[in-house]
Amino acid sequence: PDLPTDQTMKPKFILCLALVLSGALLGCSSISRNDPCEAVTTAINKEDWVALRRLAKPGMVANDYIPKWEKNPVHVRKLIRIEKDSQYHLDGKPCTTYSFEWESKDGTPSVHQLQVLVREEGGKSTILDFWNFGW
Repeated sequence: PDLPTDQTMKPKFILCLALVLSGALLGCSSISRNDPCEAVTTAINKEDWVALRRLAKPGMVANDYIPKWEKNPVHVRKLIRIEKDSQYHLDGKPCTTYSFEWESKDGTPSVHQLQVLVREEGGKSTILDFWNFGW
């Protein structure tokens, strides 16, 4: 069958296309907001120690761990726990702790975890610290 080719179809098609594309863009931006730990986990997995050091501000515990990870690289696996209003409170304000599984470079699971401390305020996530947690 022949499809209609009148001029009324073009604006509807363009509107539909615009809605689909805007939805895709909004979806992408919400993904990055939902993963405040992505910069840390990506830098560790890529062994990008320069990027990781940029994330570690003076006074962070992370500064003590980065040289250890550099000597014995690890791989961040899946997110295993999110603790909202976690026990770690800085300046009396609530924080969220994200815990991830580790594995050694050879793929052996580790009993240790990567923990990333994040403060979420006004729709913005700020990394406050990150470290190796375990026994």
